[in-house]
Amino acid sequence: MIRVVFDTNIIVSAALTRDGAEAYVLDLATARHVQLYLTEIIFAEYQEVLQRPKFGHLDAEVVPNLLAVMRRISIFVEPRRILSFSPDESDNRFFERADIAQAHYLVTGNRKLFPAGLEDTEVVNARELIEIVTNQLRDE
Repeated sequence: MIRVVFDTNIIVSAALTRDGAEAYVLDLATARHVQLYLTEIIFAEYQEVLQRPKFGHLDAEVVPNLLAVMRRISIFVEPRRILSFSPDESDNRFFERADIAQAHYLVTGNRKLFPAGLEDTEVVNARELIEIVTNQLRDE
């Protein structure tokens, strides 16, 4: 199974626009076509960002439901080492999660924030992950 890590901007976009590529990759995880990996630190970041006042227009049930789904479908891991691939220190938490999960893909809406780092983890956007999974399902 394809192992993935989602950047926070993927989760925010999925919450804001249910018909976008980011929502679709979350649906892929929910349908178990990819396996999502999380840490408690990143889950807390998702929660904090989704509850920011600028996203206050989200339906009152969207955020709790989304977070409940994320908790249910994810495998929670604890990083074993500190990594420093990104100039943005908080983005290194995503590399650490990808490292311990041996993730195939780190999915983000902003690749510039994630320079090459882990040799076995490719940084892709949501549309690219959709194409990868679609091709794999077609080949099965």
